[in-house]
Amino acid sequence: ETLGNRLLLEQTPHTAVVYLSANLPTLLARCSAQAADPSATARPNLADPAAAERRFHLRRPLYERIAAHTIDTATLTLTETTDAILTALAPSRSPR
Repeated sequence: ETLGNRLLLEQTPHTAVVYLSANLPTLLARCSAQAADPSATARPNLADPAAAERRFHLRRPLYERIAAHTIDTATLTLTETTDAILTALAPSRSPR
């Protein structure tokens, strides 16, 4: 993630940034579950758990700042997460 990417997301009109949030233990559990799949992509960024935790705490505020929508996915299923994204991105229906 670079400053240029963040600025581009922040300054591009009509770009809907959705931050799918979860706490670190949930994210690590999900990554571990994926790693059990032999066809899964390796996750070298998780080789050092302390560094991964520092990166998580450093980046989280940046993600929250640029997000137009934040959805806490820690307890959501894939279907519930998809529904929440669609709801967040649906045009608001204000009376005319």
